[in-house]
Amino acid sequence: MFRDVIAPILLHKERVTGGPPLARDQSPWICTTFRRVSDRVRKPDWESLLRWTAWVTNDADAAMVTDALQHVLTGKRLIAVRYADVDHGAAIPYWREGDRDNLGHGIELDFADGSTWSIIWEQRGSQDGLDIWCGPLMPVHLREARFWDVTRRWRRRGPRTITDLQVFWWPERPAWECGSPGSLSLGGLVLRDHARDRQAIITIDHRFDVNVYFTPGRARRDGHFNKNYLEFGKEPLRTEDGTASDR
Repeated sequence: MFRDVIAPILLHKERVTGGPPLARDQSPWICTTFRRVSDRVRKPDWESLLRWTAWVTNDADAAMVTDALQHVLTGKRLIAVRYADVDHGAAIPYWREGDRDNLGHGIELDFADGSTWSIIWEQRGSQDGLDIWCGPLMPVHLREARFWDVTRRWRRRGPRTITDLQVFWWPERPAWECGSPGSLSLGGLVLRDHARDRQAIITIDHRFDVNVYFTPGRARRDGHFNKNYLEFGKEPLRTEDGTASDR
């Protein structure tokens, strides 16, 4: 990669522009070379970095996933939201728990650009975390679920446009347990709309449910965003009065 970036800068004027060779006292550093550099450097395929987000093996991978999520979701405008819950056989919104929405499966977010992004809990052995990807929940990740259209609920309480995104991770295993102590699980996601001063806080809990909060107070009371979380985002979690949290 380093060679691909540097090599075009060292091109002679004859190769870059098709003009005559430079004299010894002429500088080969011409603006055309910078155009060639930008042509040669490939942009990251952000969505390919998000094929799996629930847990990663080290801090560097966590930072990479965080950057990718911020790149692909920031600036998107929400037009519809659906919750995927366990089908209890009755049209009763068991997921509604006052100031917390508790979902058995996950969330689908529809954006104005035509894309759908999904969030679901994943668990394998002792590892668990939030998996986030571009596409619907069914049929790849879910076969049975009851879907609830909660667009109006989010319009009243949640963000409309994601102007900022925060990602929180926690160490998957304590140091005294077997396995890799460096692995991290994606434990929380905060979607903010600064223009409307709103946020949606999405977490996974110890029961492997997905929780949605619209204010951070209940999330903290439930044990989220404590000192065990590692945060690679840009800003601290905000309290109801707009001050920074002392996680």
